[in-house]
Amino acid sequence: MMIYMRVFFPVLFFFLSFFSSKAEDLQLTDIIARAERSTVFLKIKAINPKDGTSKDATASGFIISSDGYIVTAAHVLKSWSEQRADIALEIKSHQLTAQIGSIALQSATYELELDYPSISQLGGIIEDGQNDFAILRIKGGGNFTPVDFCGVNSLPKGEKVIAVGFPVGQEFNHAEGSIGNKEGPGGIWTINAGVDYGMSGGPLYDKKGRVIGIVEGGMEREVNGVDIPVAPVKYATQLIKMKGYLDHISAIKTCEELEITKIGITNENLADLVKGQKRSPDAAYEQKIAELSLQLALPKEALFGFFSKVEDKNTEDMSLFNRLVQFAELFKELGKLRGLDSDDPEIRDLREKIQNELKNADYKKLEILLTQAEDIERKAAKSAVDMQETRLLSAAEQRAQLGRLAFLQRHYLDAANHFGKAQKLVPSNHPDKIDLYRDSEGKALLMHAELTGQEEATTRAIALYRDVVNETLNKPVIQRATAYDNLGSALQLLGDKLGSIELLHQSVTARRSALAILSKEETRSSWAAAQRSLGAALITLGERENNAKHLKEAVAAFRNALTVTIRAEDGLEWADTQNGLCYSLAILGRFQRAKSPLIEAISACRAALEESSRHERATLLWGLLHDSLGTALWFLGEQEPGTERLREALTALNVALPIFVSINNSRGENIAKEHIASVEKLIKDRTQNEMRSTKVKLSR
Repeated sequence: MMIYMRVFFPVLFFFLSFFSSKAEDLQLTDIIARAERSTVFLKIKAINPKDGTSKDATASGFIISSDGYIVTAAHVLKSWSEQRADIALEIKSHQLTAQIGSIALQSATYELELDYPSISQLGGIIEDGQNDFAILRIKGGGNFTPVDFCGVNSLPKGEKVIAVGFPVGQEFNHAEGSIGNKEGPGGIWTINAGVDYGMSGGPLYDKKGRVIGIVEGGMEREVNGVDIPVAPVKYATQLIKMKGYLDHISAIKTCEELEITKIGITNENLADLVKGQKRSPDAAYEQKIAELSLQLALPKEALFGFFSKVEDKNTEDMSLFNRLVQFAELFKELGKLRGLDSDDPEIRDLREKIQNELKNADYKKLEILLTQAEDIERKAAKSAVDMQETRLLSAAEQRAQLGRLAFLQRHYLDAANHFGKAQKLVPSNHPDKIDLYRDSEGKALLMHAELTGQEEATTRAIALYRDVVNETLNKPVIQRATAYDNLGSALQLLGDKLGSIELLHQSVTARRSALAILSKEETRSSWAAAQRSLGAALITLGERENNAKHLKEAVAAFRNALTVTIRAEDGLEWADTQNGLCYSLAILGRFQRAKSPLIEAISACRAALEESSRHERATLLWGLLHDSLGTALWFLGEQEPGTERLREALTALNVALPIFVSINNSRGENIAKEHIASVEKLIKDRTQNEMRSTKVKLSR
């Protein structure tokens, strides 16, 4: 029996990282007009209470909610620590001043007194030094104009961005530039823009007028008394790094989700369209499709095709909304026809055919045409030496497009094969492309192995991630830890499949290697995820070896993760961790024939279910929690007389089973069926024994 942990967490962002957004580019003047309404000026005068000396600083920030939540850079707050200070904040024409008492920045919350001129308080609520951002709140606030903000995992080098703020305490200004790369500290973006002191904490806009990052700051303007230009390269933190911190205010959406939400599409609207497709579509239905086509900039034929393939059972939760987001983005990415910009007549002809089939959403014909395009490019690459590298890259991209198409249809093994072939086409002097396709191959293999338990896919994933581990020895900490964790997942899947104690020990070792290079203080989220992964591996090993020591270590790992996973900040991560704690305690309680771990397990699961019920998109976790709760109740029922606990277990397991069926999780489905059969048999046996005992008593 195996616990389902974080194997699924990269999938949504893996999908979305392929895609681009619907929103149109804006004029620079429009972006600046938007920014000016929502950008905040901060002036800090910190006074040392010991000697009366003072220190001045200025910074920028931006409003993220109408009731007065503000984001800025964390480093501008450092002078507040254990000092008294005067602060002025200017929001366009509004002036705010404040007196600040002693503040411990390590604390999760702190309060500031405010005169506005007599409105309530200014409170700082979050400070994350590692990612260099802080969140403030104007308590009692007002009605402010927030920015539109959304998360992107990556941007192409050279993508245009605009940084805004108040340079060196001057009037509101902006700096145009572009994305350099992610070679700054901690993997943050480098930006080629004239960023100066005072712009730290200001928003970084994309060309569609959405805030996607936080400006880290400018460079020195004076050296030995001589003014020098602002250095052309500075840094910006991706806004998506704040995910979890902002979810209790306004959850960070992907940029595509933001656009779809803004035009008013709901899961209920989509469910109605699915039902209409199953009936004979009438004029009203076609009108709704036509309106949605205009809103999403997708052909009507493509939307007809999308809704015709959705099953009724998949319309009850937010999965339908997510699938439409994924479909829209992938469709547009395919529509860009990257690499098919050659003057070759055959390629031009294929491009036109592909565009036609995209409108019809005919996947089979698209597969044929993309394969033909790849073949043409490969042949052209062999015959044109001077164009070989460009053609090979284009051929690789066509093969990767096939992988994306297969992934969208949940043909994960086919997707992995396409990505593997794409890697082989990439010239060796493009290691970033090779890494991208290899990462996609690994994720597809793990998805296939997790859903089907296929040994071949798992073995292939292990070999792939062993290579990745060896090649990331000199890479950033997070990248190395992720490689170890992925290797541990693959080893755990195969070890559990084959019943191999050796492979399960290797899985635990890989997870411990990830933890060894992570810092609880500096990489809190990654450290917690690594603890959860270690706990999952130890459960599987403990079950196979019948070893209470491993099970106790698993419980300790989940408890460690809970020390840095705050329910109010990230409810789903907290619930997922509670699920792991519940399951590990349940296995330990059965092994020790002890009730107290089982009672604690049931309490942990029920608390997690309460939290999970608040999140619309937690379908898989909802199923896992009911499976864990049912397991804990089952094991407790084994130690208690009667069938009351066992019937509670059966109820929980019968909730889990249809969820696994609806999301095509065959492994979860099979395990849930095994659990249900075991509990039903135990109930039947006990009932028959009770009846026999009753007959014996009556006969006496």
